[in-house]
Amino acid sequence: MSSCDFDPIIQELKQCNKTGDLYQLSSKVYDIINFKISLLLFLTFYILNTDVFIEKGLSRFFCDVYDTNNDKFTEKGIILSGILLSLSYILFDILDKKNIL
Repeated sequence: MSSCDFDPIIQELKQCNKTGDLYQLSSKVYDIINFKISLLLFLTFYILNTDVFIEKGLSRFFCDVYDTNNDKFTEKGIILSGILLSLSYILFDILDKKNIL
């Protein structure tokens, strides 16, 4: 989150002549967080990093994604996993803004 996300909160607290304690600020931040997207993003991250998805999914479409000898991702696999996670966030955000989620 950028600092501009919190500007309306700070302005509201200044208008109420309150300095804003930690409880008020945390409750305002809690209202801003989109928990549907957060949960879906966590589940997507979990699925993308499972052995089944890496060995059966990514390895079929892209070569040199997973090193079976050392049992770890290669650099290409890390980049592809990050790209898929970013694209899933974009998709979840669009679906949420269209009220589909």
